[in-house]
Amino acid sequence: MEFHFMNAAGSCKQLADVEKLARSAVTEITAGSITVEPRPGNSGNVFWDDGQGASLNSLGLPNGGLPYYREHLLKMAGVAHGGHKKLRVSIAPFSPDEVEPLAQLAAEHMVDSIEVNLSCPNVWKGKVQKSVVGFDAALSAAYLDLALKSAGVVRPVWAKVPPYSDPSQLAAMAEAVTDLDTRYAGRIGIVACNTFPNGFAFDHGPKPAITPNCGLAGVAGRAMKYIALGQVVQFRALLPPHIPVIGVGGIADGDDLADMLAVGAVGVQVNTAYTANGENLRVFTDILHRYVERTAPAVE
Repeated sequence: MEFHFMNAAGSCKQLADVEKLARSAVTEITAGSITVEPRPGNSGNVFWDDGQGASLNSLGLPNGGLPYYREHLLKMAGVAHGGHKKLRVSIAPFSPDEVEPLAQLAAEHMVDSIEVNLSCPNVWKGKVQKSVVGFDAALSAAYLDLALKSAGVVRPVWAKVPPYSDPSQLAAMAEAVTDLDTRYAGRIGIVACNTFPNGFAFDHGPKPAITPNCGLAGVAGRAMKYIALGQVVQFRALLPPHIPVIGVGGIADGDDLADMLAVGAVGVQVNTAYTANGENLRVFTDILHRYVERTAPAVE
């Protein structure tokens, strides 16, 4: 299968971000997540890392919505392709009727694949937290079906899923994706997984490290590595061999990449290591170099 090495959604929102990542070692750039309406996102401290590779984030899906991407997405695709990268767009519909316009936007602007974000835990309305679609396999299947219908006959669609602590929920998602695969001729894959919802930390004092939503935020980075590996192991056991799985969570060096590939992932997404290091493109190069060093045969 094709090797996928990319940033994760959330670290690339605008044309300038694509221009930067086009100079990196990634094979594919993930832009988004995109919503129908423009969103300012959450305010205050929305990203925190503990200096040891773990992080919390509560961005709240900031993006320019359909107006921004109608104007800039074609150029974003051109920049990615000019840098010999594919462009993946993450879409974040809040209801089934938002799936089609978002997927069609990507399809009409030379995007190579679409990732359906079924798993963002950081969207609140007042004191009420938006439910995570990915915990409902039937609803997730409806979103993915609409995306597949709207994406065009050759464009892959990937389901970005939450971490499942209940094996029955994970099995239900695997079954839904397998069913869609039989109807859409191998055009679907899994991205496992998004952040673990509602973590909390103090930032070296009495105040929460994250400002919005009482400090509750998605857990990411090193703290997620072993959860993400376990998610990939379970999906790989339940899915047909040809349905690809991409691993996300705690990929900070080549050893992490090697571990994820060893359990059956076809690639990885990187976020905390990139963001916590000031969005230094060297992070991607270092991961690949360390992976090559680890896996290269010994020379005698």
